[in-house]
Amino acid sequence: MTVLVTGRMRGRIVHEHKNTLNHRNASVSWMQRCTESAVVDEGLRSQFHKRCEYWRNVLKRVFEVIRYLSARGLAFRGDNELVGSAHNGNFLGSLELLAKFDPFMAEHLETHGNTGRG
Repeated sequence: MTVLVTGRMRGRIVHEHKNTLNHRNASVSWMQRCTESAVVDEGLRSQFHKRCEYWRNVLKRVFEVIRYLSARGLAFRGDNELVGSAHNGNFLGSLELLAKFDPFMAEHLETHGNTGRG
């Protein structure tokens, strides 16, 4: 037998369920599990946040180089787009200069510089 449940009745049923002892115990248990580091996806979540933070740091540095060059009306490109080339232009040249004094950027250019084109 199918019972037709209206929106108002459904809301009342859900509200009543939320106030049951079983629901409260399950909610408390779930919240305790989520705060512990024993959650199954904690490793994935941690890896995701580290990766996001890494690329956020790269973006901050690239943005500042772009802002510097554009504020002075300088060209970005050079004769080629190869990291380490003497003719790679102001943008890559500025990133290389930054990498001399910033270990994070030096490691990034070492890892991701000239890995592929396009």
